[in-house]
Amino acid sequence: MKKYIITGIILLIMVGAAIFAVKRKQALLATAKVPGDRPIPVTVATAHTGNFTKSLDYVGVVEPHYSANLSSRVTSEVDEVLHVEGDVVKKGELLIKLDDRKLLGDIAVLKAKLEEIKTKISANGVNVKSLKDTSAYWEKQVKRDKFLSEKNVTPVKELETSTERYNTKKGLLDVALQNDKTLHAELDAMEGQLSIAKTNLSYAKIVSPFDGVVCEKLVDPGDLAAPGKLLMVFENQKKLKVVVDVPQTDVGKLRVGQSVRIACRDYKVDARLSRIYPAVAKSRMVRIESYLPPTIGEKLISGQYVRISMATSKLNNVTLLPSSAIDLSHDGGDKTAFVLDAGRLKKREVKILGNNGREVAVSGIKPGEQVVTSAFLGWAKLADRLKAKSVAIAKKHSDSSPCQQILYDDNDRGASEPVSR
Repeated sequence: MKKYIITGIILLIMVGAAIFAVKRKQALLATAKVPGDRPIPVTVATAHTGNFTKSLDYVGVVEPHYSANLSSRVTSEVDEVLHVEGDVVKKGELLIKLDDRKLLGDIAVLKAKLEEIKTKISANGVNVKSLKDTSAYWEKQVKRDKFLSEKNVTPVKELETSTERYNTKKGLLDVALQNDKTLHAELDAMEGQLSIAKTNLSYAKIVSPFDGVVCEKLVDPGDLAAPGKLLMVFENQKKLKVVVDVPQTDVGKLRVGQSVRIACRDYKVDARLSRIYPAVAKSRMVRIESYLPPTIGEKLISGQYVRISMATSKLNNVTLLPSSAIDLSHDGGDKTAFVLDAGRLKKREVKILGNNGREVAVSGIKPGEQVVTSAFLGWAKLADRLKAKSVAIAKKHSDSSPCQQILYDDNDRGASEPVSR
């Protein structure tokens, strides 16, 4: 009996302890904060009114206005290379000298043949003169014998004899005159060959076509130079241009003479769009060129990549936000932004009017509203009506490396099309 009483008392104690623990837990839960009630920290920026310039931005490459890929026009061995990479040379200065011994030999042979033809022409000229005099004599003799024969003073045989001799001399004269034409034709041809040979001899000296810099030296003494084989790359780096391949969809927004801003690192220069022409390439891009002013000095060099920006239109009195205030995680024409109002987030669908990478022009946000630019756990944790608190004000964006960053415009062209700031 006593055993059952003790067991009952123990059970009552255990039940009481369990009831006490449950009530204590309920009291703690009653005083605990509801999940999600704690505001999340966000960084905000104030929307403001301003003017927005829409522009196209591309990555271009600096190229020389004048460049030359030097090669030989004759086949010969390289005798001497007088300049190497980096050498600055003047127009007409000797760069490469080829072995000209064979060329000099060809000229000597042609000169000898030319003198031989001149000698033949001289000898033939003497023969022509003699035959002309002889033909003239027998022509007079024929006329005399014909007159006397008609008067029956001399027999007809003498007329026949003089006529035969005249025809013989006349035939020899015609042959000599034709030979003279042939020799003069050979003379002209030989002089042409000699002129070509002298021209080929001048090709043995490869000179700079303009003032510039040697960029590549591709041969050494002893190498064989031949037509089409590249020997040296030569550029005039005092006159430069920026070349860009752009999509054909942008051609309608570009025009010759349009203002261009070219930038790399902290250096910026204003220029004009100089040329627009099709680029012969499989990509079907269109090539544009902008000639740089000669005052750029050594700020830009050939082969350097730069940013080139061209303003296309201007929006006045529009709402401007930092680009980081727009959620670009989903596709479509409208984008999402979050406004912080009275400690709560309000989800807004906004239409992007222009994006230059630093600021975005939108409709759907009022000037003066606080927009979220970043959240502790990212855009995925933001939701409409969620509690939030501002912990920092977004700093003004600064572009410290304009030649390294590529930005994209989401304004009706998709996120793959670059635009400038």
